[in-house]
Amino acid sequence: MTEGHGDDVYRYAGQIKVNFSTNIWQYPDLSALKRFMMSRLDFVASYPEPEPYSLERHLADRLGIVDDQIMVTAGVTDAIYTIARDMAAGRRCGIVGPTFAEYADACVAAGNEPVYFSDAEKAASNADVVWLCNPNNPDGRATDAGWLSALISDRQSVMFVIDTAYSDYCRAGKLDMRAMSGHDNVILLHSLTKQFCVPGLRVGYMTAASENIRRLRRHRMPWAVNALASSCAEFLVDNPPVIPVDMLLAESARMQREIASMGYDVTPSATNFFLCAAPAGTAAGLKEWLVAHHGLLIRDASNFTGLTSRHFRVAAQRKEENDLLIDALREWIGKYC
Repeated sequence: MTEGHGDDVYRYAGQIKVNFSTNIWQYPDLSALKRFMMSRLDFVASYPEPEPYSLERHLADRLGIVDDQIMVTAGVTDAIYTIARDMAAGRRCGIVGPTFAEYADACVAAGNEPVYFSDAEKAASNADVVWLCNPNNPDGRATDAGWLSALISDRQSVMFVIDTAYSDYCRAGKLDMRAMSGHDNVILLHSLTKQFCVPGLRVGYMTAASENIRRLRRHRMPWAVNALASSCAEFLVDNPPVIPVDMLLAESARMQREIASMGYDVTPSATNFFLCAAPAGTAAGLKEWLVAHHGLLIRDASNFTGLTSRHFRVAAQRKEENDLLIDALREWIGKYC
């Protein structure tokens, strides 16, 4: 889904006042990171480590796991394609959707044709590999961690790949990383991009049982994580930017209520972002209207498998900005619906 992805501000040069299309906090204080980056610019003149072992050791130490239970990647998408390559062609892949398209794209690229399911239990009953985003993108639903842990323990023959990229934007219980690293049928994906609001750095990691990590490392491309990104990730682990999660969740809940009261179909979300469907027209049309008339950018979600041309996604921002979108959506529904 490299085309039709969210955060496509580049398509609207100078027109966007508020960006609701990306799921991460847009106003982090990255001044300390920028100073650190300036002090490390000489790194670009030398090769990085062939494999980012220093960052892996640093993360493992902070997370309380051992070095061979973690693998750093060039973002979660790199991890997704690495796992898909490791899954032999012919294995039945089940995806809990609607969700991030890269799970399906990676499976297809590796020779597997995935099937979509509405929940993890149905997927685990019909597939050898289950892909689950928790909390899920684009609707923000959270699968209960206790229930999911029990399912993983019960279905030992099924490999669970669980993307936790948005877990820092949710107050629902999380899977215990250290406990999950003791299971040989689960791989957890983690996004430093989302956690630290630095999508341009492209750093993520996987945690899993040691044997799984050893096998996955054989698919890793040398020098995939550049020296500046790796050193900045180490810095951020120790100096994370502050994200006002409680404020974002409160604003998300308020926006969900107000937008639903106008007649939009709003899917209840446990995160800072949520899924809507317009009562008429298309999400693409609404998106272009919001840009042209108000300088506001939403995510057209019609290209998620299982959704319709009316679906769009919104991520909460600051209250005064959220009010601009609420008023604009009220204006649009009054004119066109």
